[in-house]
Amino acid sequence: MNRLDRAYALVPEIQCKGLCQAYCGPVPVSRAEASRIKARHGMEVDFDPATLTCTLLRDGKCSIYHDRPLICRLWGNVEKMQCPHGCAPALMPPKYERKACAMVYGDKPR
Repeated sequence: MNRLDRAYALVPEIQCKGLCQAYCGPVPVSRAEASRIKARHGMEVDFDPATLTCTLLRDGKCSIYHDRPLICRLWGNVEKMQCPHGCAPALMPPKYERKACAMVYGDKPR
């Protein structure tokens, strides 16, 4: 299992109701995530400058959901990004959030 997969495994699965498209705005991605998405889907993560929504949304759904970046996986799972529609398991412990971010973005865990 590579570093991205290990980081993603720290994030609980969420039962998404598909109501949060308005929050799919400019998405920061690591080089590893961008490379994976490009290799697997032939697309780059970007946003529409007029609407600020992610260009990977198709009919209100993420077209690369299985390979979505960490920031998208954290949505609804962490205290600072709780889903306003109630699509949340028990919130992810902050130490796992920091660890996943460090693995993907290169920050040192605190």
